[in-house]
Parts: sequence; C-alpha cells; structure tokens
Amino acid sequence: CNQIISITSPLCFHNIYIPCYLSNHMNYWTPWKDDNPVIHDEIYHDIDSNGDIILCHVIDENDNKPNKQIPSIIRHLPNYANLFQCDRINLFTRSCGHSIKRSCYDSYMIEPGPCKEEVVDTCVDCNNQRNLPCHIRTNQIGYSCEIVVHADCSKCHITKVTKKCSDNNVIECNKQVSCTLLCGHKVSWRCGKDEDPRTTSELNCSLC
Repeated sequence: CNQIISITSPLCFHNIYIPCYLSNHMNYWTPWKDDNPVIHDEIYHDIDSNGDIILCHVIDENDNKPNKQIPSIIRHLPNYANLFQCDRINLFTRSCGHSIKRSCYDSYMIEPGPCKEEVVDTCVDCNNQRNLPCHIRTNQIGYSCEIVVHADCSKCHITKVTKKCSDNNVIECNKQVSCTLLCGHKVSWRCGKDEDPRTTSELNCSLC
C-alpha cells in the first residue's frame, strides 16, 4: 500500500510521512535501544510568517549516538533519507561551541564535517590577527600564515626584509650594508653578492 501515512519517527519522535507498506519495517528499527536521545530544552529560534515563535531543540555533538543500521528494505530505496525528515529544525551544537541549523535526521545520522565558522585568531609567530575557519584554528593543520611581516635579512641580519610570515626560505636583502668589526674598523659590502667580511676578516682584519 503506497498510501502516505503519518507515524512517529523512531529516531527523533517527531511526525514523519511514509508509504503505508514501510510502517512495519520502520517500527522494527530501534535506533536508541537502551540509550534514549538526550532531550535538551527548546530555545527561541525565529518568528514564522504567522508571527508565531519557532522553538528549536538543541542537539549536542557529544550526545548519545543512535544505532545507524536502518532496515535494509528502507536503506536500499532511492533517497531513503527523505523518509526520516521531520518538519523540525534544531540547533546542532559543536564541541567548539558554534551551532548550525540542521534537521533531526542530519544531526543524528550524518557527521557535520569541520566547523567553517570564521573566527579571529592570533598567529603565534607574528602575533598578527587573521580570520580563518574554526577547524583550522583548532587543528592548525594545512594552514600557513600569509600576513606580510618585517624580518631580519637571513644573510646579513642587519637590514629588514619583507616576507610572508610562514615563509622560512633564506631571503637576502641585496643591499649595501656595513658594520664595525671587533677591532673597531668599519667594513661595507653588498649582501648576497659580496663575501661577508665578518666571516673572513674578523680575526684577520686587512686594515689592522
């Protein structure tokens, strides 16, 4: 029988609409067994077109997880997940503290993926603030700070060069630089082109 009927979802206990012939199979599924879902307080969400307040359930990422073995006769139907979609929207709260709006089925049965909420973070190397997705701030994997900073020349350590914070390559200033040796004489050379006199003349100054 393909007549559409309303039943109570065994997953979220809200009304869902399915073909009559699937009702018995749906009743065989016990997603929660001995662990019932955690019921959080409803919170204010929005106001609908009639001016009525919409309340949302809160589902926490760390709440009990259901048994996801849906009966095979249902699982093999095309777009079977639509059968479990109730008319409620809830707020799915992540471990990081951010929340996203999801359906009950999506919240209980589908992993939410990394949190893409944009947050302000401070780079530990240059102390500049940057905006980046929350999951990158949490894991710091695959992220390079692209902020341009001033740093000592990698070659002479006298002048400043500009580079991306995450760039660890040797960067030469290619400028005319000078310094005073331990003996008191001043020397000058072009960084990156001439030989650094501090490495060759420090102990044997040609001017002494």
